[in-house]
Amino acid sequence: MLAKLAEVTEPGNIKIDYAAGEWSKCSHYECGKPGRAQVRQLKCRISYQGSVGYLDDDVCESFGVVRPPSSRSCLPSHCPRWQTSPWSECLSSRCIRHSTSMQRREVKCAYENGTNAPFELCDRESRPKVKKECINGIV
Repeated sequence: MLAKLAEVTEPGNIKIDYAAGEWSKCSHYECGKPGRAQVRQLKCRISYQGSVGYLDDDVCESFGVVRPPSSRSCLPSHCPRWQTSPWSECLSSRCIRHSTSMQRREVKCAYENGTNAPFELCDRESRPKVKKECINGIV
């Protein structure tokens, strides 16, 4: 391959990119459990006149070739996610301090189609807040 490159008369015909392997399997993912990731191998590849060779990644980088992702989340699209309603109004009837009230909203664990799911199937750490303080403008 290197001997062929030494004889190049048309550098525009050289192709440098990343060859990506197959994604690994997402073994046994359960909704609500810590996520797993799929991985794949990437190799800097050079092609010229039907010949293919592999180089160090720094060669691809020096030619400005963007390295594609080598990992991705296994979170299935069928797992439920947190969904929220809009915040309630900031009402004086909910005062907790002078000029300060509480706003609330509904937070539910649901599938994409809106069907409710058990809370434990959604990621507990990313659960949105149900209430927050607000200034109600009463002096």
